[in-house]
Amino acid sequence: MPAATKSALIRTLSTVPLRTEERYSFLADVVTILESQGMHVASNVTVRIDGRNFRVDILATAKTGGSVAIEIDRSSPRPRSVMKLRELARRGTEGFVLLRMPKKLTSYSDAGIDIIPANGKGASC
Repeated sequence: MPAATKSALIRTLSTVPLRTEERYSFLADVVTILESQGMHVASNVTVRIDGRNFRVDILATAKTGGSVAIEIDRSSPRPRSVMKLRELARRGTEGFVLLRMPKKLTSYSDAGIDIIPANGKGASC
């Protein structure tokens, strides 16, 4: 996925308002937003890493064929989320972590993976 598309997607998803602390309601909101942007969305996609199966929360594919992986975490990125996204990036699929109840309200990077707060205000990345 082109960097400009990923950046636009990050800006859009960082504005997701928190209407509930419940993870699956937040996930449903994110899926709705992605689909409204014309993306095909697959949830809980299995990826094999080092002989083990892991699940990625969302794999969104643009009409152009480029994909982005999204892990949704609570207030900080889980090491497992960063590990999965780093491996997918190594294989050619970019991704980022979207925090639904962020401690920090600014975007940052962890081991080369973008960490985006969903604060309803937008992100600068």
